Amino acid sequence: MSATEKRSIPTTVAFHACFSHYAGNLGRAHELGYDYVFVDTHAAYDKFSGTFRVPSEGVYAFTWTTFTYYGDIVLELLVNGVVKGRSHSASTGDVISSTGFVIISAAVNDVVMVRTHPNFDPRGVIRSDGSPTKWSFHRVLLFFFYFLGTALTEEPWRKELLELKEVVKQQTRRLQDNHNQLQNQLNLIAKLTDEKIKLESRILTLERLVLDQNESTIDKHILSLAKWQEKTHVEISVPSTVAFHVCFSNNVENLGRVHELAYDQVLEDTHAAYDKFSGTYRVV
Repeated sequence: MSATEKRSIPTTVAFHACFSHYAGNLGRAHELGYDYVFVDTHAAYDKFSGTFRVPSEGVYAFTWTTFTYYGDIVLELLVNGVVKGRSHSASTGDVISSTGFVIISAAVNDVVMVRTHPNFDPRGVIRSDGSPTKWSFHRVLLFFFYFLGTALTEEPWRKELLELKEVVKQQTRRLQDNHNQLQNQLNLIAKLTDEKIKLESRILTLERLVLDQNESTIDKHILSLAKWQEKTHVEISVPSTVAFHVCFSNNVENLGRVHELAYDQVLEDTHAAYDKFSGTYRVV
């Protein structure tokens, strides 16, 4: 599809569900099915299994809220069986809430669900009744900048969507340009390396000629070499893009005051500037 070709605006996708009653006696890795569905624009949520099947490709925002009564419950949000987010709600005598929120890129038919943690026994109950403390699970397609509870008319939706699509298109184009630039420069470096090897070989040949040829012959070879070097001289610039992305691979406990955090799992570090042992990043 060309950069100037227009695309149709995708259909709004959203759902909102909750428990219609208290939820107790939960075990490990217990899959939660919210039996009361407020909104489900594409009939993509199964209230019996608690799974949401992605109806269209895009960037999604998922949020789930827990009201715990006399308990300690850890929940996980999974996409195709892979944990993407967690929340922890603990109460010793009052209703305590916690909210999880994740943003993911999802493809058609990806399966999203919420379950209890497989390694911790949940205690207590999840409070949910006719009151405003209903525990709920929401999902929206972030592509539309839509938030549950906000009523937007069709025209603002369309305008925001078109603006966002243009931003995404520009960022994608810049990323592709940077990728092409980097690839071209890598190819150029490889070419110049080969040329350097050839130059060194020619220099060795000239050095041998010094032993058995007169000065005139050597001058001609040196002049030829200088011209050849002049033709192959190319200036290259290296992109200045710098980025790194790190996280913890396990839970971190027993933190003290002024505790320096060292994220031990490095997902991206373009210039090897982050030290996962000390938690420091040295600006390049």
